[in-house]
Amino acid sequence: RARRGGPLTGASRGPPPPDPAGRFAARVYHMLGIEGDPSANALPDAFTLTLPEGHALGEPELLFRQIPPEEVAALRKRFAGTQEEAAAGEGAAAAAFPADIRVGRVASARAHATDESRLWVLQVDLGAETRQIVAGIREHYPDPGALEGRLLAVLCNLKAVSLKGEESQGMALAATKKEALSLLCPAAGARPGDRVFAGDLRNPGEEEGGGGFAYPTLELKEFQKLPLTLGDGGLALFQKKHPLTAGGEPVTAEGMPTGAKIK
Repeated sequence: RARRGGPLTGASRGPPPPDPAGRFAARVYHMLGIEGDPSANALPDAFTLTLPEGHALGEPELLFRQIPPEEVAALRKRFAGTQEEAAAGEGAAAAAFPADIRVGRVASARAHATDESRLWVLQVDLGAETRQIVAGIREHYPDPGALEGRLLAVLCNLKAVSLKGEESQGMALAATKKEALSLLCPAAGARPGDRVFAGDLRNPGEEEGGGGFAYPTLELKEFQKLPLTLGDGGLALFQKKHPLTAGGEPVTAEGMPTGAKIK
């Protein structure tokens, strides 16, 4: 039974105090049904918790999650080696799918000041942010009205570059075959900021919806080595077997043959 008296008391149960970091102490307070900020009640080395008789406890919960073997292996690889190797990026957690691709919606399109015939300068809504993307697609998409409002698949961890004086903070992905080109198209129900996944592949610590993994910054030549192609029906694939999806729906490209390269 809870004992009477003591400095750490509370008469009612409620949600845990605001704690975006999910601190351990806040969760313990919640399970014990204690209100207030745990940081205001530092626990001494010698401590006996006393609660009033009949005090209602909160709902119990697991304080620690079980770490799956594949995540353990990734963490061991990430933190193995010397400090010099770690500083050089060696031993970093391996990425099952290293491309940080997200759904974007074109907010505006304008012609590049010095290359009007070939380049569009796009402002793309990615949900939590807006990025400028310089895309060499004007030959295939000459009408800005056909682009504005369109959903794109945007490579977000591509190293930012300056293209003829305009910074490009990513790349709008498209399927290409010889002279033909078609932008990748997420399903109509996808929302700006949705993560594009490759089948069931998940990077260490990553859950559906994104987050939990620090994507490496890719050089263009590194991205172009990834085996991204079109399958039957214009379905975008990784390694010819993992379909790209956003919001659980397929990402496709129209009017392109099977085997077209995505870049």
